Amino acid sequence: MNNYVMYKLFYCHEYLQVMTAASYWSLLNPAIEMAEHSGFYGDKGQWAFVPVAIGFVFGAAFVYGADIFMPYLVREKRNCTFTYPL
Repeated sequence: MNNYVMYKLFYCHEYLQVMTAASYWSLLNPAIEMAEHSGFYGDKGQWAFVPVAIGFVFGAAFVYGADIFMPYLVREKRNCTFTYPL
């Protein structure tokens, strides 16, 4: 394997793990705790993961759909970096 493949396999996988952990501890875990304390999802909150999982799936579908749809919004292919005059 060349160096680029090794870089993608090792370093990008590390970033994915960090972002997954950050999204869990900052978004998903508090949402599960709120659903547990609401009393709507079982006597002891055993079904509290259901609304969070549904929201997670809808969010992932939205991001995927936006990723597919965004190229159709750009009429011509050009560099989309913004530069500010100094």
